[in-house]
This record gives sequence, structure tokens and C-alpha cells, in this order.
Amino acid sequence: MYAVNELLPETPDTIKYGYSQEQLKWCEDNEEKLWQFLLEQKLLFNKNPSEYIKFINDGVSTSGFPKEAPSRLGTFIGLKIVQAYMNKNSDVTLQQLMDMKDGGKLLIESGYKPEK
Repeated sequence: MYAVNELLPETPDTIKYGYSQEQLKWCEDNEEKLWQFLLEQKLLFNKNPSEYIKFINDGVSTSGFPKEAPSRLGTFIGLKIVQAYMNKNSDVTLQQLMDMKDGGKLLIESGYKPEK
């Protein structure tokens, strides 16, 4: 999603993310709660697909969340993490980002923490 944003900066986020304006607002308004949930449930580096698949699959909503919550919440949070990383590491090119293999390092170096 970060690459899509870089390649299509003028395209509205609703089109890039496949969210309605209301769904995008829900994500923004609930970013901290979503982040806390992912941390509490230890889902960030979980390798069990049945545990994390609902956060990346397409659908009407995300299971276990209010009906207003769109699908692909993991993609939303992932983008926020990558944006935080790139904001702190402005010398990293898009190609270098795409070549990164260590998600843990990216997460730590991003210093990502949603605003309250």
C-alpha cells in the first residue's frame, strides 16, 4: 500500500484502499484500539494463518469487530507502520523498502505508535 500511495499520490485514499469514506474514518478513529488489540492478542508476528487471516482478507467487515469496521484492517495498520518507518528513514528508497525482508526490524525502527 505504501508503494501504491507513492505511485498514485493524487488518487483518493478511498479508491486506493477500497474503503468508503465512512470505513476509512472508522479506521482512523479506531487506529489506537486496533493497534492495542493486535498487541494484546500477540498477532503481529503470529505465524498461524487462522489467527491473522481475518485481518488481511477482503470481505464486508473484520470478524470480531463492529460491523462498521472494514476488512483488511491489517493492511491499514501495516501501511501506518511503513509510513512511520519511512518518515523516520527518509534516506531509504522505495526499492530498498521493497527489498526489506525483516519486518521486525522495520517495526522497531518505525517507532510506530498511534496517536490517542
